[in-house]
Amino acid sequence: MMENKYVRSVGMVPYDWLGYGPDVQHFQHGGGLGLRGYAGYLAPELDPDSTLVYTYRGNTGASVSGELDLDGLVRFRPGKLARVLHLDVYLFGDVGSMGYRTISSGGTSLRFAEPRADAGMGARSPSNPGGPLTDIKPLTIRFDAPVFLSALPATETEHLAFRYVVSIGRSF
Repeated sequence: MMENKYVRSVGMVPYDWLGYGPDVQHFQHGGGLGLRGYAGYLAPELDPDSTLVYTYRGNTGASVSGELDLDGLVRFRPGKLARVLHLDVYLFGDVGSMGYRTISSGGTSLRFAEPRADAGMGARSPSNPGGPLTDIKPLTIRFDAPVFLSALPATETEHLAFRYVVSIGRSF
């Protein structure tokens, strides 16, 4: 995140879209497990001793993400800007689980949280300015709408609902 010139400075992204809490946020940094529907969510789990564990971070986990490109169905041609601006529309699905450690009388053990999944539709606008700016890394802005969540955050009541996440760069 600190290497990304677009999100490392305060003010580029609304402050209330950042951080972690009991609800899904509206901004996601690239990388991590990439579950778009759970951006900024603490992801609480109860371990076998009924202790609350937050699984939003760690160094062990597994995820699978897939996208179905709809370029043939959705055409976006912004006239003179078509050379430098393109819009990719896609359907997506993500599933993943975060690992966490528990300490008991038998020692430390690695456990995995219950898998979480999301699905929805998104759009990505990769731009490459071309000309003398060809060597600049393109700016990719994503808008994802994860309308399905398999495990609901504490503040939500519907598995199917409109949610959105804005990202800069690819998440995977």
